[in-house]
Amino acid sequence: MTRPDWDCYFLNVAREIAQRATCISRLSGAVIVKDKRIIATGYNGWAAGMRNCSDMFHLPDKPCPRLANGCKTGEGYGNLCKAIHAEQNALLNCREDPAGATLYLYSESMRSGGDHFVHGFCLGCLSSMLNAKITKGVIRSVVGKDIKEFVFSEEDLKRAYLERKV
Repeated sequence: MTRPDWDCYFLNVAREIAQRATCISRLSGAVIVKDKRIIATGYNGWAAGMRNCSDMFHLPDKPCPRLANGCKTGEGYGNLCKAIHAEQNALLNCREDPAGATLYLYSESMRSGGDHFVHGFCLGCLSSMLNAKITKGVIRSVVGKDIKEFVFSEEDLKRAYLERKV
């Protein structure tokens, strides 16, 4: 039997966490790992205790407000989407200092066709990750049967933050 490497193992855990997501457009799960030990998990969805998209919107008769307004991947957050990203939920769920930890993100698009891959972390998540002193980010993005993986060092995360347009 071949054991998966650590990155693959924690991305697989993040995939399972994503099954709890309440977004009808994208299932995302995050795992924060320090010293090869899971210290927090999170998935994308509305604030705790609130009705969520999977309760209120059902494609195609009642679509996601972002999709109904023609938003592309990464657009429409803040004004059309009330979901908290998996990365932010994982950071909020942390019960110990995440400084020096790795954040693993699994994100699967429920849309087909086009480039609906997550290529990096949004500005809000980047800000939160840098403030928490996360030193590595790993993303597995899935659209249909296509899979892309991205690994970001601490310097990559800082560079992405500085280069991101607001």
